[in-house]
Amino acid sequence: IISIVKSTGITYIYGEDFWRMQLLNSIDAEVHSSELTDAYDKFVIPRTWLSRPSWYCINGEVLYYTKDGKADKIIESELKSKNGKILYNGAEGKIWLGPVIWSKPKWCN
Repeated sequence: IISIVKSTGITYIYGEDFWRMQLLNSIDAEVHSSELTDAYDKFVIPRTWLSRPSWYCINGEVLYYTKDGKADKIIESELKSKNGKILYNGAEGKIWLGPVIWSKPKWCN
């Protein structure tokens, strides 16, 4: 993950599972990871519990770390439809590069 962050220059990474995502914040000071959760089995939304709200106000491309959870499947489906790219695919999961796929919260204005 660190090598992908450094090679792309993209420091924001999102995915399902609070513990999976928050652990990434302790790996390197440049990594900013936050959780996305599913809403109504149709789309993902920011889960701001113990995450920095401003990290959901990002523009441009970001990274996603997916495995096999419900929100991960929604994330992957959204990324496929928006031409997201898989940068890594292994037993530990996938790292994707793609656009922001959630609606920005009101606090971003």
